Amino acid sequence: MKEEQSFTPGEAVEITSGPFTKATGKVRDVNNDKRMLVVVVKEGQAGKILGDLPIELKFREVKKIAS
Repeated sequence: MKEEQSFTPGEAVEITSGPFTKATGKVRDVNNDKRMLVVVVKEGQAGKILGDLPIELKFREVKKIAS
C-alpha cells in the first residue's frame, strides 16, 4: 500500500509533473480534503516576467525536498 503524503505550509517541494517539472518552491496553502496545495515558485524558475508564481497542484504532482 502506498504511503499517504502530507504537507505543511513552509515546506520545500519539487514539482514532478506538468510545465514546471523540476521547479522547486515552498508550500503556501494545503487543502487536505481535496488533496491539493499551492506552491510558490520563485522568479528565477517561473520566468522573470511572471515573478513569484503560486501554482495549485495535486499532492501526487510534488515531492518533498529533504532539508
